[in-house]
Amino acid sequence: MTVLWVFLFIITITLRAMEQAVMWSKTGAEAFKWNEHILMILSRGMIILMPLLAFFAQSVLSYVAAVIAFLPMFFFVHNGVYYETRKHIDGAYPKGFFDKSTSSSAKLPTLSFIPRLLLFLLGVALIFIYYLFIKN
Repeated sequence: MTVLWVFLFIITITLRAMEQAVMWSKTGAEAFKWNEHILMILSRGMIILMPLLAFFAQSVLSYVAAVIAFLPMFFFVHNGVYYETRKHIDGAYPKGFFDKSTSSSAKLPTLSFIPRLLLFLLGVALIFIYYLFIKN
């Protein structure tokens, strides 16, 4: 179940990163050839879906383990998707997924690709630790 949670988090963060790319590119409805509201509907749906799944699955420990594992994975997914989307919208990040922001107003430092990848791998390791030592 933890792998499912992480997968759902990745989908949610991917959608949110794409939404933010549209917002920060300042292109709005012109960002894509398709309706950008699809991103918003899917993103909100995921935010509603995850707590409902946790409630019906009654797997609070699995959900908490997934949140802890996903925290270090967040930057790899979110920043990479954001940069890749901006590359396609307005060319702001020519390296796409592998780029690094030079103009971010984020409170946390922006990381280049390698530190983001290492954090992602830490999250994967945490999932393995959960399955090997905690779940059973």
